Amino acid sequence: FLNLIFIASLIVMIIGLIDDLTEIIPGPTRALFIFLVALILVHLIDIQIKGIDSFFIDKYILSYNFAAILFASLCLLMLTNGFNLIDGQHGLMTGVGIIIMLNFLLLVPEHVANINEIITSILYATCVLFLFNFFTGKIMSGDCGSNFLGFIIGSLVMYIYNIFYINPYFIACILFYPVIEILFTYIRRIIANKNPFDPDNKHLHSYLYIFLTTQKIFLEVSKNNLNRLTSIIILCYFLITIVIVNKYGNIIGYSTCLFINILSYLFFYYFLKRKLK
Repeated sequence: FLNLIFIASLIVMIIGLIDDLTEIIPGPTRALFIFLVALILVHLIDIQIKGIDSFFIDKYILSYNFAAILFASLCLLMLTNGFNLIDGQHGLMTGVGIIIMLNFLLLVPEHVANINEIITSILYATCVLFLFNFFTGKIMSGDCGSNFLGFIIGSLVMYIYNIFYINPYFIACILFYPVIEILFTYIRRIIANKNPFDPDNKHLHSYLYIFLTTQKIFLEVSKNNLNRLTSIIILCYFLITIVIVNKYGNIIGYSTCLFINILSYLFFYYFLKRKLK
């Protein structure tokens, strides 16, 4: 099963690599390819999401095998695209990936060596990429790297969830940032009658970066350093929420933290948007 996850992640990485080198794959086509890979993987290794602790959804939607497979595949697609979307700042995407992997490394018992070895190996490689990307800004992950990291993290999370049954709200809190970014972006573009796959610079990290460049205190700071500062601010907030989630480990704490995260994201997004006007 873990070998299949790794092979599927490599296929998704190759899709991103082709797009990096040629830029001939339209966004909808790339999303369709990734979704098909996710659909096949979820079906083959039986890692569909069968419950999210919501009575209506669990009973009337996820109780059907095909619906559960479809839902898990869509979640995997969203996470993969979410990682791709936050790959605009130095170290942001890789930093988020490192925080998520460290958190799940703590959840998996030490005796489950095969999962721990995979997570540890990916963690080491991501840390190296983070350092080069954050301090130089010249070595980037590209679509291939962000696709690979998002897909394999999502696959491993669902695999771990099915083995140990981690609370779904806890998982939602851990994966919150890349998922809310992609969901909010798609909704925002659709409401504005725009193609949800067309790129823009209206993301939270984009607004934060532009906001920092307009502040007098940072006028003498280089754009590269402001780029890094943007990543540090978001990563620190993300890390603080993860620490809080781990401290208050119950369904009420998870759901409350998730609700606060959503409100915080929307508040800061529209606050920065209004300031920039």
